Amino acid sequence: MSLSLKKWLSSHYQTWLSRRLPAQKQHRLQQKNLFIFPSLLGASYFATISIFWLLGTNYDNNLILALCYLLISIFFVGIFHTYLNLHGLALRVTDAKPIYAGELALIELCFTRSGKRQHNSISIGWDSSHRQIIDWQGEDKVLIKLPVRVLQRGLFVPPRLSIKSYYPLGLLRCWCELAMDTTVLVYPTPVKCDSPVISSSASELSETQGSSQSISGQQQEFQELQLHRSGEPLTQIAWKQYARTGVLYKKHYADYASDISALSWHNYPGVESEMRLQHLCFEALELATQQRPFSLQLPGVELAAADTKQHLNAVLSALALYQVNADVSSQERV
Repeated sequence: MSLSLKKWLSSHYQTWLSRRLPAQKQHRLQQKNLFIFPSLLGASYFATISIFWLLGTNYDNNLILALCYLLISIFFVGIFHTYLNLHGLALRVTDAKPIYAGELALIELCFTRSGKRQHNSISIGWDSSHRQIIDWQGEDKVLIKLPVRVLQRGLFVPPRLSIKSYYPLGLLRCWCELAMDTTVLVYPTPVKCDSPVISSSASELSETQGSSQSISGQQQEFQELQLHRSGEPLTQIAWKQYARTGVLYKKHYADYASDISALSWHNYPGVESEMRLQHLCFEALELATQQRPFSLQLPGVELAAADTKQHLNAVLSALALYQVNADVSSQERV
């Protein structure tokens, strides 16, 4: 079969699937979305029956013909058992945490059975390289995390979830391909910049932009107590500590605004766009580890300085979604 014919068949098959099985938050396996067909072993099984049938009719041997009838009966009974092994299962996505580009996205699925029927040897996966087998009998619900590798930042739409089973005889394959209505936020891969970075503090930005930056209306923050030296201003003395200890201490303040780092798109002149985002991601993670406040400036995006976990998530999300089209398509996978 030529490559162009395979591509044409695959394209029409995916179009047909999109019309028949659109993306949904939750799916229930039933007659509409389950398909069943003889496996390769099943085809060999039928070929063997055909040979026995020819021998039985040619030599008029009723024993061989009876064996053929028995084998055919087993095959048809196997159709119902293979189909019922998947029928009635319900599944939905329960968690899809953000990741960094190049990592495995672990999408958590919850499987629920409708009755007390046992379900065995069910193969599940987003692609052929990362598949898992679920086999349960007593539990009503099963949680399973399925990995899929993502190479590009942005909003990742997982491919169709492939579910298949050959249970119990392996003569038939029952399968379905479901589109789950979920996305995974993919941050840029953090990459350290080896070249010198043009970094700006908040005080430097105030000079260039004509405005000062303050945190909660204060430019300074108390840092520690130090011994008072002769000739230093009396306004800095910590009188309460002096009353308790009899030792002169002074209050040392740190310029809070000078500790604010400004992560800016323009800090990396001449660097390719995606690499800039990767450098900014690395710097944001470093500053968050040091618990230092930082701001973010991208073309068309500006986030004020802060040092909270929510601020870090907002910065990473802004880097992930920078110039990402609203009409999200499935990202490149391996």
